[in-house]
Amino acid sequence: MEISEQKIDGCTFICVENNFGLRVELCSLGASIFSISVKGLECLHHPFDRKLFLKEKLFHGKTVGRIAGRIKDGLFSIKGTEYKLEKNENGNCLHSGKSSFAFKNFDYKILDNVNNVVVDFAYVSPEQEGGFPGAANVRISYVISKRSLSIKNYHYVDVNKDCPLSITNHCYFTLGEKCIDKLSLKMPCSKVSKLDDFFLVEGFEDVSSLLDFRKGKLFKNNIKKIAAILPLLKGYDHVFLFDKTNGKNICLLKGSKIQMKIITTYPAVVIYTNNSVYVELQNTDSTGGNDTSG
Repeated sequence: MEISEQKIDGCTFICVENNFGLRVELCSLGASIFSISVKGLECLHHPFDRKLFLKEKLFHGKTVGRIAGRIKDGLFSIKGTEYKLEKNENGNCLHSGKSSFAFKNFDYKILDNVNNVVVDFAYVSPEQEGGFPGAANVRISYVISKRSLSIKNYHYVDVNKDCPLSITNHCYFTLGEKCIDKLSLKMPCSKVSKLDDFFLVEGFEDVSSLLDFRKGKLFKNNIKKIAAILPLLKGYDHVFLFDKTNGKNICLLKGSKIQMKIITTYPAVVIYTNNSVYVELQNTDSTGGNDTSG
């Protein structure tokens, strides 16, 4: 097991590599995942340069919070008290605005255990940061197995006041492919979000054929069909409700050489594709971003 650290522009990149071909590179900025590779195959779409990774605002591999997703009009109320957030997208709040965890430089510690390596990131979000109530102690933990191709990601938050929380990691998975056309997804979800013109959830409805992943479906061609229906969206940005509301749910993402099993206790999952062209945000092979790049 090899562990190394590299400091760039005040942030730390932490690389953990085991003897089974799993290499994970994390970063203190946004308690993020910069890279995951399996036997030399890069599994993520991300900026090719680490300095660019620290500057870009598209959340590649970052931890997003306190709220991941959109809050209408940047407003919410708890027990009669209204809280105002930053409006950073079409008059709404996306991913908690400039105060998102994605842009915070976390403290960290590394625990080299018998069976795994744990990288613990910690950050204290003060009262009213981004407009949210309460001070929040945030811990994002990555557990990397020494004996398999397993990565576990845990989110722990302790807030001293009532506060909405919805935390995620914003990786763009490619599983060794140049784009996601060759990827298939399978997940037990019969209901999907109905979106308005600004991608806010209006409710939930039965999945259509384009959004039905219960038996497994290739992304190829479907993204363009979705884009024809939602031209402003240009792809997937949908919330899917799991059919089983208690316990663990499993999503299976398959490529031609690598497959990934995602296990979560959340009752829902968001499927998002890189829906815009970002030429400057190149892959490690310098192919550049495209509308199906992750």
